[in-house]
Amino acid sequence: MPAESAAGQLDVLVHQICEKLQELSSLRRQLDKELSDGFLYMAKARSNMGQKSITALQYDEREMTPSVTLTCKREDNSVTFDLAPSAPLLQAEEKVETVRKRFTEQTIQTVGGVGDPVPSPKADKPKSEIKDPLLMFGVLVPQSLRSSKGCFQRCVPLTSQLSTTQSQLMSLQCQYRTLLSQLDQ
Repeated sequence: MPAESAAGQLDVLVHQICEKLQELSSLRRQLDKELSDGFLYMAKARSNMGQKSITALQYDEREMTPSVTLTCKREDNSVTFDLAPSAPLLQAEEKVETVRKRFTEQTIQTVGGVGDPVPSPKADKPKSEIKDPLLMFGVLVPQSLRSSKGCFQRCVPLTSQLSTTQSQLMSLQCQYRTLLSQLDQ
């Protein structure tokens, strides 16, 4: 009797492993497609704007902040990867509005004296907002660069799902090996 229940559990585990393998291959195909599309759109944008207009020299890495945060949770024998947005994205209209803001006469009068500190425009903006990275390449960026950004943004959750599925698959394989060793004894 115990051998039959162990064999039944092995059958269930094999079925679950096959489902996870199918899900894993599907996620890998989606990720591969999004990455290849993203790089293709990036190449088109570089061709449209010029080879030297879209390079790593265009942006300052010290000012870059992540748009999502990855959290890892250990559950049983597997690890789950979850994504959470870090901060709201600062849109182009909001940035233009803060850049165009001028001091009025009332503001200058309230600042007043010679020794009073003048508030800087950067002090008004909270640090938790993330700038749109496309604004580093100018205001009028080609549509292919926007499409490339969208493809790469869709890759982030796919990568998280892929890692979670692979962790679950490894956990199922470990359970399969332990049940198989118990069955052999």
